Amino acid sequence: MRNKDGKFKITRIINNNVLTSKDHQNEVVLMGKGIAWNKKVGDVVEEKNIEKIFTLKENEKSRYLDFIEQIDPSFFEMAIEILDESQKETEIEPNPIAYLMLADHISSAVERSKMGINLVNENLNEIKRFHSKEFNVGKAALDKIEAKYGVKLKIDEAGFIAHHLINVLGSTDEETNRNQFFQKIIELVENYFEITLDKESIPYERFLTHLRYFSIRIFSKKEEDELSKDDFVFRMMKIEYPKTTKCVEMIKEYIEYRFQVEISNAEKGYLMIHINNILRNKIVTK
Repeated sequence: MRNKDGKFKITRIINNNVLTSKDHQNEVVLMGKGIAWNKKVGDVVEEKNIEKIFTLKENEKSRYLDFIEQIDPSFFEMAIEILDESQKETEIEPNPIAYLMLADHISSAVERSKMGINLVNENLNEIKRFHSKEFNVGKAALDKIEAKYGVKLKIDEAGFIAHHLINVLGSTDEETNRNQFFQKIIELVENYFEITLDKESIPYERFLTHLRYFSIRIFSKKEEDELSKDDFVFRMMKIEYPKTTKCVEMIKEYIEYRFQVEISNAEKGYLMIHINNILRNKIVTK
């Protein structure tokens, strides 16, 4: 807890880089390289050693503190380095939990790689196309991870790291808007094709994942990059799938009217791919 001078006193040492204290009765986590070195409970933390500080809500204490204890401290150092450097490229301000989640992911990715297990990122092309800055941060992170742990992760992991950065953009109001956004687009697809989508199917889950990425630009008001101006997929798809094209145009009109955001042909093309995918697979007709 803070003493009279406003300095933090240690209440619990998680590892050399992470400890807890209290701030006005709230549990806080303090992070910094070597912040707990040669320290014990009750000691005061030097402010110069505090790199990150965040408050844990009541329902977060046991969940996050437990897994912090299980992760090698070096993964927290790596997460701090990656996310702090990412701010220069993406202008994203990571929330405190982002550091914990990324450290956990890197730890798991390194462990999986050593076991010869590599996950396929189904959304890699979309991340590269529509979130190039975040993807570049992810690629740079792979080099850092290889240098530190001697493990060469697949390019799919750059996409997963980029996904962590993309998720940082979320806020409570934005999440509410996104949920309404998802529901409306699904409703439009179901009504247009007179079907009921199987909410338990893998194609449906992939469709939702695509909508999450799709919504990031809308609610973050990010400008299009050069790749998102490539409309080859749309031009090819609209000839072969005229009905899907009409559905996507209807979705486009809804988004532009409701959110005052223009939807590029490139984005429409990727949306058409996912709609066709769910139409070919698990659906329940009305």
